[in-house]
Amino acid sequence: MADAELFAEIREAQARGERRVLATVADARGSTPRSPGAQLLLRPDGTFRGTIGGGCGEAEVWQEAMD
Repeated sequence: MADAELFAEIREAQARGERRVLATVADARGSTPRSPGAQLLLRPDGTFRGTIGGGCGEAEVWQEAMD
């Protein structure tokens, strides 16, 4: 996902008063599915762009974002 596209969507959503959650992998140790910098953009309707690796970590981010 291109940063320019991602941030354009965030700016447009903000201008319309819509919410978005952006999760970014800041650090990784050992064997991980995604490297630092991987991003996941979540929308209130449950649609998304990108991934931070799936599994338990991503599920926890989804849960926090939707609460």
